Amino acid sequence: MRLLKRNKYLFIDSIQSPVWILWILTIVFLGIALFALFPSTIIAVERKPIPLYPRINTVIPPAVQTPDTVKVIAIRVEFQPDQLETTTGDGTFGSGIPETDIDPLPHNRKYFQDQLLFLKNFYEEISNGAVYLDIADAVYPLADDSAYQLPSPMWHYNHNDDDYLDYGLAMLFRDAWQAADTQNSDINFSGFDPEIDCFIIFHAGVGKDFAFDFDPTPFDIPSAYIGLEDLETEIPEDIIPDEGIPVDDTTAFVRRGMILPECENQEGYELGMHGHMALLFGNHIGVHSLYNTETGGSVIGWFGLMDQGSGKLDGLIPAPPSAWTKIYMGWAEPITITSIPQAVQAPVGAIYKIPITENEYFLVENIDSWVSPGVSWDSLRYAYYVENDDYPITFDLLRDSVSQYMEVDIDSVSGVLTNIDNWGIGRPASGLLIWHIDENVIIPGLNNNSINNDPDRLGVFIEEADGAHDIGQNYGFFSPGLGTELGSPYDAFFAENEAHLAANPNNSQVRFADDTFPDAKSNSGAFSHLIFSDFSEIDNTMSFTVANDLLLPGFPKYLPDYAFILSADIDGEPGDEIIAVTHDYAPLHSSIYAWKSDGTPVPSVDDSLLCDVDKYLYDMCAVSDFDGDGLDEIAFLAWDDYIPPGYAGYEILLLDYSPGDSTCEISYLPEAKISPYHFLIARGSMLYTACRDTLECWDISGDPQLIGNPILPWECGKACLLPGGEIVISTTGPGWVYCFTPQGDSLWAYQVEPELLFSTSAGDIDRDGEAEIILLHRYSPSPMGFQGENYLIVLNQNGSIADGFPLEISQSGGYFTPHYFPPALVDLDDDGFLEIIAAIENQSIFAFENSGVSADYFPCPIDDGLDESILVGKTDNGDYNLFFTDQSGLNAINQRAESLPGFPIALGEANYQFLGEPHHQFLFPLEDGSVGLAVADGNAVYAYQTDIVDILWASPYGDKANSSLVETLFEPIEPSGELMPVNSVYNWPNPNNPGENFTHIRYYLNYPAEIDIKIYDMAGDQIDHLRDAGVAQAPNETIWNLTNISTGVYFARIEAFGNEKKSVHFIKIAVIK
Repeated sequence: MRLLKRNKYLFIDSIQSPVWILWILTIVFLGIALFALFPSTIIAVERKPIPLYPRINTVIPPAVQTPDTVKVIAIRVEFQPDQLETTTGDGTFGSGIPETDIDPLPHNRKYFQDQLLFLKNFYEEISNGAVYLDIADAVYPLADDSAYQLPSPMWHYNHNDDDYLDYGLAMLFRDAWQAADTQNSDINFSGFDPEIDCFIIFHAGVGKDFAFDFDPTPFDIPSAYIGLEDLETEIPEDIIPDEGIPVDDTTAFVRRGMILPECENQEGYELGMHGHMALLFGNHIGVHSLYNTETGGSVIGWFGLMDQGSGKLDGLIPAPPSAWTKIYMGWAEPITITSIPQAVQAPVGAIYKIPITENEYFLVENIDSWVSPGVSWDSLRYAYYVENDDYPITFDLLRDSVSQYMEVDIDSVSGVLTNIDNWGIGRPASGLLIWHIDENVIIPGLNNNSINNDPDRLGVFIEEADGAHDIGQNYGFFSPGLGTELGSPYDAFFAENEAHLAANPNNSQVRFADDTFPDAKSNSGAFSHLIFSDFSEIDNTMSFTVANDLLLPGFPKYLPDYAFILSADIDGEPGDEIIAVTHDYAPLHSSIYAWKSDGTPVPSVDDSLLCDVDKYLYDMCAVSDFDGDGLDEIAFLAWDDYIPPGYAGYEILLLDYSPGDSTCEISYLPEAKISPYHFLIARGSMLYTACRDTLECWDISGDPQLIGNPILPWECGKACLLPGGEIVISTTGPGWVYCFTPQGDSLWAYQVEPELLFSTSAGDIDRDGEAEIILLHRYSPSPMGFQGENYLIVLNQNGSIADGFPLEISQSGGYFTPHYFPPALVDLDDDGFLEIIAAIENQSIFAFENSGVSADYFPCPIDDGLDESILVGKTDNGDYNLFFTDQSGLNAINQRAESLPGFPIALGEANYQFLGEPHHQFLFPLEDGSVGLAVADGNAVYAYQTDIVDILWASPYGDKANSSLVETLFEPIEPSGELMPVNSVYNWPNPNNPGENFTHIRYYLNYPAEIDIKIYDMAGDQIDHLRDAGVAQAPNETIWNLTNISTGVYFARIEAFGNEKKSVHFIKIAVIK
């Protein structure tokens, strides 16, 4: 049930009662100050934005995108007369209604027919003709002054009790249609469609739709929209289930409609009914509310019909709907800006869409709220005030002044305003309005009409150009924000917007970006990097420029469907190309696109894409120059259907692009065994695949040859390569790891404890001239494999366990994620040794030294999980940048775990189809030798310029071949210097974290050594003794258990013995319990 909440603020042009004279005198001086600052601000009495709207979240009918015709039937009903002073009048038409200019008496059939004429004209105009109302002979009874008689007095339907009100309105709805059906009715209900057509009740009396400080008539009826759900809830015994109220001997039904009064005028106030009617009719055809439907708080103010815009100009001239509403209802088509930078020419009424992500975007709309160019409604009112020392009545100003500039149709008989040339007049601002749209909020909010119910995450709102979030506020009488709660003249963007420039003193021109007020960030707070600038002055056609300060030219690219991406050098020119793949199912095929780093397509037979294949291509692919021609070829995992039966039916598709004739050669490996659960790895002419327990080693330098296919005792997991071309495979068996030659001959097998290995990578982390194998591992006794502790395991190249491992990583409730991606290997601290970088779900990014201890500044907390593994590159200033995608967007930190400026960058939600297609990202070389970062976000492909000069971990599996390998083998570093340097000895955290009964005593060793640690209290008494062994040329740590240690300050004596050397150092340790 959609009840019109009571509006607690009224404007001076609505006030006629002498009781307000003192108030007017009181605000004169405030008004002068306000007009000095904001000449077009409306002065208000008690500006409390309590809107006119429903307080119950009734389900809104689905939007009808292109209705043919909506027939309207409107009935006039009177109550049984009463003598109560707590209702307006005695329950009959015209009683208790004062003489007014707005909606004047008599309220006969002609009067109501003209109210419907307004509704028809309004919706046909704002919908661009998509909504047509048939109002011919719509008002019943047909006699001029007749009405159907309700069985009860007015107060019977409203006891001034919120708990009873819904039931009372449902009874009124029932009684009214039953009266129309039975009292000599001329209505043929069977001629109306209960789902499409609009059923309106006009009852005698005034609507309880505005709240005054003292309400002398609390039993008046509030306006409402009634749905079938309301009838089923409140009066189920009086309706036919799923049908509604029976009429015409149960041959027809009424199931939803509107309850409206004969007018909104009360003694001292002239208020129009147009806004209420337009708002509720919007609900009827599926237009969603854009105020907070739980609290009634305003969100878009006077700028849209489905908020306070319905009450604009005392309810006489409701505002057109928001830009989003027009698009959602199919009444307007946005112009999407896909290529930036771009200069835009925006005529009045045009809507431009500038994406932030796939589901979040800005709509830029040139709105004309002026009566005449340069003449606003407020300036007319102010001119009248200056001349007459009083403010005009809204209706008088429309009739006498506005009509000089545009057509204003006021019926000479009924006195009802039926049409106007510009329904937008009287909105607070003219210029470029920037709407912020977040479909991630809108889509779930459609079901219960709650698009804007979360103040911290709105679905549709206005980026107020003056930098202040005023709309929806409830400012006090003497607050500087008074008069802006529903919008101000400076909420639109235009050149020389003084309020915007005042809010952004460092800007010489009006602009909208991540660093301005308001800012262009996404709803999540992530950076969009969009820059709107070069705004023109307000005009019928306005201009602005939109750019992105991080995107490569020609990006983003928008594709027909979700995409995954990879990089490859397929044309032999400098830099890699970006390859994107999308799927379709009718018929089943995959489309492959390719662009150079400047956004230009790679030449092809079809300019729009590289090629089409009649297969479903998965995001498992490997890139290598298989045939030795100097160009990359791409191996894809392919299938003939979207969901294959188990492991069967997959095949390897090879794509070989020929730049000479711009064609693609497609071939297949004969009978290759492969599944998306395992791996696809390339090296030179070799391609490694797996299916269940079988490894296949293919040489595809010429005609493809299967040169090895060993069968493992357990099902294959993930794999990595070693510098000599050997392949290491983890399995789903109880901790078994296998190593094979490039030809598939077995080298060794090793079982580690505990079990369940996930992902692998390899690199020489200890500088012994051989690559170690790094395994991310999760122990689990459960069949699903997602319980227990996380372990980091390092194996030597011969398969033996490395010293100091396995290392347990205790993070309650999380596991290494994404569990199928390997850890990255990068020397983050320039000590000559590779660090191991991995993440635990929704908790932390870890970096480990080769000794197994945490690298400085790590772990780095994360809140939103990772979609893929971490990419790493080095900048020209020596910093290391770590890139990853999570639910906040594309994120980046440096080696000190500090967020990089301009990050996170807004992305949409990851797309998980079948086996999971998260955001894909990779670092790749550009044509000019610099480095780009490409990201797939839904159907969009973004490519960003970076400061990277050296790519260290380019993709989720390390490189485009999926080797998960750092190829370089390092020379050992000869130990030198002090055994345990003094500045390397400390404990962390100091003091310990409250609630944690441990602290880390850290020390660096240049040589292997035995460690002896003695702990003393402030009295000099030894309270603990720890012993450990440390590895050379690495940080080492010893954990001190604080379970039995009291709060206080302690001294630790750390002594190292090794290589015929000895070092002793003292540190202080603070303990908090």
